[in-house]
Amino acid sequence: MMKKTSRLWLMVLAVALLAGCARPVENTPAEPVETSAPPAVESPTAEAPTPASVEAKTVVLVSASGAYPAMEAALGELAAEAGLTVETRESVQAGDLSAEWKVVVFPSAPGNLAELAAAAPQTQFVAASGADLPAGANVSVIRLRPEYTSFTAGYLGVVLAFDFRMGALLPAEGTAAETFVNGGRFFCGLCNSTYSPIVRFPVVSQAPAGTAAGQWQQAVDTLQQNYLYVMYVSPEAASSELLSYLTAMGYTLYGGQTPPDEFRSRWAATVREDLVTPLRALWPGVIAGQGGQTVEASVEIADVNADLLSAGRLEQVQKMIAEMAAGRIYPFNPPME
Repeated sequence: MMKKTSRLWLMVLAVALLAGCARPVENTPAEPVETSAPPAVESPTAEAPTPASVEAKTVVLVSASGAYPAMEAALGELAAEAGLTVETRESVQAGDLSAEWKVVVFPSAPGNLAELAAAAPQTQFVAASGADLPAGANVSVIRLRPEYTSFTAGYLGVVLAFDFRMGALLPAEGTAAETFVNGGRFFCGLCNSTYSPIVRFPVVSQAPAGTAAGQWQQAVDTLQQNYLYVMYVSPEAASSELLSYLTAMGYTLYGGQTPPDEFRSRWAATVREDLVTPLRALWPGVIAGQGGQTVEASVEIADVNADLLSAGRLEQVQKMIAEMAAGRIYPFNPPME
């Protein structure tokens, strides 16, 4: 009995010892496992919308409305063929320039042409000028020869007039008087009239630009002492008042500008620079964005009244114009026929 009890206690003691040696299980947190995060997907950034480029679709003619009817008509035709529209303005400043303007045409070159061309390099400019105007990357020039025009006017006057009896109202500025007289005398040499009073024609009167119509009328009265039949009226002298005065006196008239309709019956012809032919020559390059061109203008006879200027006399004048354009007649020192 004793042995059994001892064994029992020994077993209890062993169990107790084993229980004391057992270590409690620590509740330690598991170490974090590194996981690679998926790459961030950037949402596409919408690009800022860019404004659509402005289409240049307008041709601008800078002149008083109706001042250059032949050029207006030609420009309208050329623009329509290119799918463009034409707008007319009396003047243009740098602040007026628009990206819609493809071509700007000046029948008379403005003083601010260089400024305009620099401010709008995408626009082509065409300017007519009697001065040596330099062409540029976006500037093309129609080179006018005012001495050719006045020479032709003098020539035409003595062709028109009976006994060479013709006069002219000319601006005091420039060389118009010299070349006008040279043109007349190129046709008739001394141009002395056959009938009394004997006068060497043509005779001219000059006055500054801006002279009033009344003063031009006084000049007409002085010239009429030479018994004139034909009178040239320069654009600087022309006015409705003066043309009415001359018409009432029975003159055959001609000049450098298209007259109002009420004077057409006494108007033989208009002598002016031909701007249309050089414009047509420049146009293909200009519309393609190519500047730097220069074309010489010639002289044309327009508004012809066949009752006052016959076809034969007109042909004679046109032959002279062709010779002058070819360089065989010089307006300041012409050989006399």
